[in-house]
Amino acid sequence: MTCEQSLTITSPGREPTNWPDRLLPSGMAQRVGLRKCTMFRTEKKQYTQLVCFRCNRCDAPITRALMIADTSQYTTRGGESWKFGEPCFPAGFAIRERGDVWKAYAGCWLVQEDDVIGLSVTHHVDRTNGCCGMTGWRGPNLICRCGEHVASAETDCTVPNFVALNKDQVYPVRLRLSAAQVENEAAREPDSNDSF
Repeated sequence: MTCEQSLTITSPGREPTNWPDRLLPSGMAQRVGLRKCTMFRTEKKQYTQLVCFRCNRCDAPITRALMIADTSQYTTRGGESWKFGEPCFPAGFAIRERGDVWKAYAGCWLVQEDDVIGLSVTHHVDRTNGCCGMTGWRGPNLICRCGEHVASAETDCTVPNFVALNKDQVYPVRLRLSAAQVENEAAREPDSNDSF
């Protein structure tokens, strides 16, 4: 996705509202390549719909707060909007794969490597195969702190890059944060323990 493309994120049960960049938290539009974002007002405050993911086994958070996007916004068949070895959508988004692009990950949530926190590479060497990075061809290759295999990192030069969260091992938590809280999250520097 290029920065010139527009992306509208919709909240279930609400009419989408496209807000100009000036109403988004400072730097958020540039950080995620975002031009439009669906927001709604409650009690005269401005909120954005966010989600984070947690491990089913130990309830530990495994992603940062992310905005939900649609698969049609990030990729097409034939690879017109992504390249091998590069992220196929910007960081800061979670995308529910329907199976029309990545059949192996149908029903899984896709996120970017920079948005994953607290995960480690599996001890199963056969699941970490790849040229310059890893592929999830032989099963999940990222584990939670509790030891549960929760995700497959596709970070190799032979595939578009993303992390597929295992639909049976993680669950989403909807967040309702104020614009100030979103800005603080976007400005936060990642810790050395935040990603694998």
